[in-house]
Amino acid sequence: MRLLDRIFGTFLGCALAIPSAAIAQDRPVLLRDSFPIGDGGGIQCQVQDRSASDPARLTAYDRAWVVVCRDSARPVATVRAFRGQGIDTQAQTAPHRREQVTCGGGSESLTGGISQQNCTVDGTELAWSQFTASHEGIAFIAEGYGAYDSAAILALQSVMDDQIARGTISAATTSVNDPLAFARVQAESLQPEQALTEGYRRNLGGEYAEAAAYFETLQNRVEREGDTTIHPSEFLLNRALQKSNLGDFAEAQALFDEARALSGGNLISERLQRNFEAIHLLNRGRPELALERLVEPLDMQIVASGALENEFSITQPIADGLNTNARGGLVGVASAARLTLQERAEVIDAQALQIRGTANRLIGQNAAAKTALIEAETRAMAVRDGRVTTIIRMRSQIRGELGLLDEAEGNLGSAESNLRAGLELVNTQYPERSAVSAAEARLAAFLLRNGRDAEALDRYGALVKRSLAKNNGATGFANQLTPYYKYLAERSEGDASAPARFFEAAQLLVRPGVAETQAVLARELSGGSDEAARLFRQSTDLTREIEQKRIRFLSLRQSGPSAETEVLIAELGVDIERLEQAQLRTQARLADYPQYRMVANRAVTLPEFQGLLGEGEAYARLSQSGTDLFMIYASRDAAKVWQVPIGQEDLDFYVDMLRASIALEENGQLVTYPFDVDIARELFGALFGPVAGELAGVEHLIFEPDGAMLRLPIDLLVMDDASLSTYQNQAASDEYNFTNVAWLGRDRRISTAVSAQGFVDARQAPASKASSEYLGLGENVPLGAAE
Repeated sequence: MRLLDRIFGTFLGCALAIPSAAIAQDRPVLLRDSFPIGDGGGIQCQVQDRSASDPARLTAYDRAWVVVCRDSARPVATVRAFRGQGIDTQAQTAPHRREQVTCGGGSESLTGGISQQNCTVDGTELAWSQFTASHEGIAFIAEGYGAYDSAAILALQSVMDDQIARGTISAATTSVNDPLAFARVQAESLQPEQALTEGYRRNLGGEYAEAAAYFETLQNRVEREGDTTIHPSEFLLNRALQKSNLGDFAEAQALFDEARALSGGNLISERLQRNFEAIHLLNRGRPELALERLVEPLDMQIVASGALENEFSITQPIADGLNTNARGGLVGVASAARLTLQERAEVIDAQALQIRGTANRLIGQNAAAKTALIEAETRAMAVRDGRVTTIIRMRSQIRGELGLLDEAEGNLGSAESNLRAGLELVNTQYPERSAVSAAEARLAAFLLRNGRDAEALDRYGALVKRSLAKNNGATGFANQLTPYYKYLAERSEGDASAPARFFEAAQLLVRPGVAETQAVLARELSGGSDEAARLFRQSTDLTREIEQKRIRFLSLRQSGPSAETEVLIAELGVDIERLEQAQLRTQARLADYPQYRMVANRAVTLPEFQGLLGEGEAYARLSQSGTDLFMIYASRDAAKVWQVPIGQEDLDFYVDMLRASIALEENGQLVTYPFDVDIARELFGALFGPVAGELAGVEHLIFEPDGAMLRLPIDLLVMDDASLSTYQNQAASDEYNFTNVAWLGRDRRISTAVSAQGFVDARQAPASKASSEYLGLGENVPLGAAE
């Protein structure tokens, strides 16, 4: 059982292994190397510092950022900063521009002291924009494809003001909500050490699926490029932790085993291995084993804490940054103030104490838990006087753990203070991230447990709406919503708002890959066959082709050196670069069509959903939150929610038994047994018992499965006892005769939905306008030189 499966638990799934490029300082915004721009009404973009990794910076400009947006294979804009007056920013920038452009005459003045000049990419009709401004003795120029003007302006305003500018980014998007693809694009665009820092930030913010994609992409990239600046075990260990955080325990263990052969004898890696494996054991519900793992001896010891005072010195990069910085860090090298290896080890050891405290609490050793947690925070705060931004998440979790211990002792005032302090900490450093939602849900659960229902419901409702508005799933805090789901299920009969609230909140429990695939397909089908639809399909085809070639590129790099493979690798590198450029230009062209510049809110209300159901249709969704299961059932004019009386382990058992009775391999032979109708009847009652009467009149049932029911069609469930008795009476003569069994799928059509929004997209997609049917069979040919 995962740690988050415990209602009173706190998920420790964060990699507090501070990367070497982590910054120990007070300023919270731009000195973090990267930051998001664009509110929930537009597409996702990220501004990323490229100063430290760009050799041209020392001679051409002082600092540079790139703007990376979802759906674009390459950065869409660049911002550069120059110290001093009278600098010809365009002349300084031109040699480093990715595109050759031709600009017109004068410029246009915009708000905020920004001037815009319109250009065109040579050989195309694509618009290219340049924005210039000056602020506090620093000249800025931002430029990129005209289709991404809104992103370039927001990035420019952000770096000038040293705070994140608010605004909507209007640009074409082929996606609906694909944060994993966005994370991969970012991991490809940053330098390895910066990308590693960003991967940690994803994890600390609670975006575990994104972090997993980040570390995997980064590992593939480093192997492809032969980079040796980062210890190889660090990627494996972080990937393993993210898989464990997401519940993929077998895959996580395989990665941990692979990393173990590499991490020994390394000051940082062996500590990561210890901590992450302990978290993995906590995720699996084994706190006793986690405590045993934490006390295993290490090969590499850190120096005494007093010696750390002599570790920090003014290195050449820091000196360069101090000498060229007129604004306390804006133009200088952002990541100059790095943590030493000894400091990283100190913080990781502090995290080990935090993990010990959580494990102690889970087995009832509250006094030992409190001691370990307080010591963990004390040791973490001793490094750079606590000015290490990446310990914020750990401190927040410690506050949450202490709050739970206070509550267990009856100290409700202190408990609430600790929980609120934990929320404030993480909200300051990781605003609008999943980590904030997790802390807020933990506080709301505390309020529910202590009779403050109205305040708790307000908090739950606000965080659900906020997450849905930003197209964020609940990965990383889904199980913290379990108390909310239980509360609504218990009041479904007497509170008309409970089913609607549950339906809304359950949309956070999506399986991103499957739902995204169907949503993109529905959007593609709705586009028709005009030029915009052609560009849409071209962009998605190019994206797939790039991914396929990257996989092939990595495979060749791992196959061993040979003259033939080196030629193929070189050719693939050229192809990938060409395809990325074509994909970015296609996205820029797509921006001319308004229907692809909008990102719809993916939340669907229950009344809207019910309005799409026809007569005789009903919808049922199974939702798994931790080990608990919930069902919501809706027809055109009614809705009901209930907690399933069996848990996740029982459901796994039922499904395994039913599948085994269909077919089972024994001694290398496939054996078929009589289908276990008794278990099929029990499972129907557990899942659909409260609406068994209503189902009898349903002609078409749309079912959205979760958990173990992803492995079993509900058509095979048995609806009544009478048909079961009939079968049992004649089974002695023919146990394979199921003629009279009342299967759920016998008298009604069963459809499977992957998400509420996926169903809406499919239901609203227009019918084909083709005059004749067509079936085409053939072999797909990779995209050639032509777009």
